[in-house]
Amino acid sequence: LQNRADIDYAFDGKDSMEEIIDALESMGEDSQFGRSTLKTLKQMSPTSLKVTLEGLKRGAKLSSVGEALQMEYRMSQAFMREGSD
Repeated sequence: LQNRADIDYAFDGKDSMEEIIDALESMGEDSQFGRSTLKTLKQMSPTSLKVTLEGLKRGAKLSSVGEALQMEYRMSQAFMREGSD
């Protein structure tokens, strides 16, 4: 994988979006991967990024695809409830 080392550096073991952003910023201007990924993430909703990261962390602990789909469904329904924002 072409950017595997950069991906691992930016994302592996990071517990928050702030840590990921810091890692990408620390890669500097010489890193095409860091610059382009940071640009993409900064265009997205901070809340959505944090929710997605939390879903990925929780999903990694589940034992089946069915459990992961159930978790994603429950998350989506919670966000649709009135007053969830």
